[in-house]
Amino acid sequence: FENFEVVQRMAAADSKTLVDTIVEISVQGRAPRVQPALFALAVAVSHGTVEGKRYALERIPVVARTGSHLFTFLKYAQQFRGWGSGLTRSVSAWYTEKDFDALSYQMVKYRSRDGWTHRDVLRKANPSPKPHPQHDPLFRWATSGDATGVPGLVETFTRLQDPVCTARLAVALIGAWM
Repeated sequence: FENFEVVQRMAAADSKTLVDTIVEISVQGRAPRVQPALFALAVAVSHGTVEGKRYALERIPVVARTGSHLFTFLKYAQQFRGWGSGLTRSVSAWYTEKDFDALSYQMVKYRSRDGWTHRDVLRKANPSPKPHPQHDPLFRWATSGDATGVPGLVETFTRLQDPVCTARLAVALIGAWM
């Protein structure tokens, strides 16, 4: 609680410096764990001036680099605020501005964390526009399980999850993917 109060006062006094410090420490890997930075960023997007909140929202994809980070950030943010248009746009940008192959990997590797799934987040953020033609099949897979037209990584993952997938087929699928 004391940490929250300190970060909240910093957000009210000088949000830009607070957010720049969070980003710097996160990007440079100067903290042993990312959770405190995600917590501080969640406070920054929820408290302080309107401009400060906007500035913090723009930095979400920089600090929350993985799906796991995004889910942890959302867990913290929901303690302080609801889903407004700013958070919706920022989370949407997390999905649409990532390299497509990297996004596919994140969606396969981090399917759920901290009570969130990509299905939940995509339904809240409703990302648009989708700059890559394969976003629609990838997002459909995440929200409904329909694997029609998904990228190769997701297709391989889906086939490996099938109960009828034999060890021999699994080895062949993984070998083909590598």
